[in-house]
Amino acid sequence: MVKILTDSDVWAGLDMHSAIAAVRRALAAHRDGTLVAPPRHGVSTGPGSLVFTVGGQGSLAGFRVYDTYPDSKQDQLTAVWRDGALQGVIVGSALGAIRTGAIGGVAVDALARPEASTVAIVGAGLQARTQLLAAAAVRLLTQVRVYSRTQASRDRFAAEMSARLDLRVDAVDNVSDAFDGADIILSATNASSPVFRAEDVPAGCHVTVAGPKFADRHEWPRALADRAARIVTDAPDQLRAYPTPFLLASTPHMDRIEDLCRLSAATRRAEDITLFVSTGLAGTEVFVGEALLGVRPSPRRGNLFADVDAPLRGERAEDLVSWGRLTMERLISAESENGGEYNQSWDEWVVLLRGSATLVVAGDALDLRAGDWIWLPAHTPHTVTRTSAGALWLAAHAR
Repeated sequence: MVKILTDSDVWAGLDMHSAIAAVRRALAAHRDGTLVAPPRHGVSTGPGSLVFTVGGQGSLAGFRVYDTYPDSKQDQLTAVWRDGALQGVIVGSALGAIRTGAIGGVAVDALARPEASTVAIVGAGLQARTQLLAAAAVRLLTQVRVYSRTQASRDRFAAEMSARLDLRVDAVDNVSDAFDGADIILSATNASSPVFRAEDVPAGCHVTVAGPKFADRHEWPRALADRAARIVTDAPDQLRAYPTPFLLASTPHMDRIEDLCRLSAATRRAEDITLFVSTGLAGTEVFVGEALLGVRPSPRRGNLFADVDAPLRGERAEDLVSWGRLTMERLISAESENGGEYNQSWDEWVVLLRGSATLVVAGDALDLRAGDWIWLPAHTPHTVTRTSAGALWLAAHAR
């Protein structure tokens, strides 16, 4: 029997950890070249359009359609097929907002400093809520400040999200107060002109922008790209395919934009600003919809020792499988005398399958050889001081 779900079913049945895990699966498929995710397609009838995004992997397929009509009620529709059978239809605005929030959560996890705990939010709508929920799923937050144009909306946001997250959320009267000391900035508005200044973004901050991003209508300043050490998006092809030019089109910054699914390992300096431009990779909503509908993905297989050539520097990471809060990851290290410092907000179990390495964990130097494993509870400082060429790791992350 085909399920038909509405927003109330989505909020009751889909937690953010599961949504983030579903997005990670979609991004892994995109990185591996198995995700079908063409740019969205609009069909205009005059006053507005129906916009379709289609995507899938193997026997999983589906689409989402939303409208751009004046006074739209934002009643999106997502349909999910598995093995040639329609599994369900999801109607309303919640699934799309949670999906976009989950993509933002993956970006925060990849780009924000591990110890990031203070969040500034610009905007107080549904997307601001899901971006905050996702950030809280990947970082241990201690303080949140929200600014929006109307006091009633930011007060309502602060009260609701304080109760929902069991965390203090303060409504503030201006952007400067929100940004003061922020580790993470989440901007999710419908503004057609910048709602903050690039120079107000603190050094070392990660910024996610989820609103308008076009040359003639944008919520964030172009100058922010000048300050950003890294610029990342989840769908570079979509940025190039928009009928209205992207804000950074025809600028040198376009060549700097990285794909979220292919982020390379890089040393982050304490003062670096990172920028994530949320675009909405087609197909991610199908993976999230499948998670909600309770349809388990098809079995997968692989070989841990296939394609294990050492990278020239850093490490190469690959998500193998994800379900719920658990992600299994394979890592291959270059020969190095300084692999980086970590202090993660989630629990991790890691085993060295091949090679040798030295880690300093809570001040103790540990020499590892093949077969040795370590359990690293959340917020355990550890440093990789040495890795042999091609050191092969298997890690389980409970995010």
